[in-house]
Amino acid sequence: MKVSDPTAASTRATSPTESPATRFRWVVAAAGVTCVGLGLVGAFVPGLPTTVFVLSGSCLLARSSPTLERRLRSNRRLSPYLKYADPTTPMPRRAKVAALVSMWTSIGLSALALKMGHVNDLVTTAVLLAGVVGTGAIVLFRRDAGRRAGRLRSAAPTYSR
Repeated sequence: MKVSDPTAASTRATSPTESPATRFRWVVAAAGVTCVGLGLVGAFVPGLPTTVFVLSGSCLLARSSPTLERRLRSNRRLSPYLKYADPTTPMPRRAKVAALVSMWTSIGLSALALKMGHVNDLVTTAVLLAGVVGTGAIVLFRRDAGRRAGRLRSAAPTYSR
């Protein structure tokens, strides 16, 4: 009959690779890689979004594995989807207009489909209200990001040797 060493069990439980925080970090990294993979598939499969998954993957990887996130940002095929994920990069007016036009086109088509499907008016109203909130976010999003970025850089400490 084997007798287990109690000190071995206690050192295993306190080992850094076994800690809950490390396990959670691995789970978040795996979710980030999965999102990026879905984004890659979405580049080729109609109807499956690319940008949403790549942005989600970037956010998850930034929190769990900065090395993988840097590799994602430097990837020549995926970096265009992350262009405006940097809070210091202002969103140009042309991109905002394109986002608003495409968003309201899909909202209008969705509202029409909901009405034709005799769905509760509360659902249609919720879709329209979400569009209003989204419009506010796009219009206000990084309106003065360039000025704030300048302030952030000037406020950052500089170290001299």
